[in-house]
Amino acid sequence: MLNLHYFNQYVHTQMHSGKTTKGQYQQYSVSVASDVGHSLSLSPGMTATPYGKISFFHTRKTDDELDNQMIAALPPASGMDGEMGILVAADFICPANACAPILSPPYHMNLPGIVE
Repeated sequence: MLNLHYFNQYVHTQMHSGKTTKGQYQQYSVSVASDVGHSLSLSPGMTATPYGKISFFHTRKTDDELDNQMIAALPPASGMDGEMGILVAADFICPANACAPILSPPYHMNLPGIVE
């Protein structure tokens, strides 16, 4: 999955001197995610799907001027994280419907060393 993001931010803050300032800035980012899994039949009507997912994002830097001529300097940011888990589903009969509830205990991790 590929996502492109556009953020339109508005900041209104009070300085140490008591004066307030405000500004508006735009920021763009991109994120990419991929996941993989395979369903295993445990018994008739019951499946287990182990899966793994990894995602990466990057946000560009921005230097925008506030209304008091100060510069809001936001550095670029990058990161990567991952998740692995197992989806367990079992069929059972609801009145006039077939249902398959899912149990999903994921393990989520941040992968270090990617942040700028």
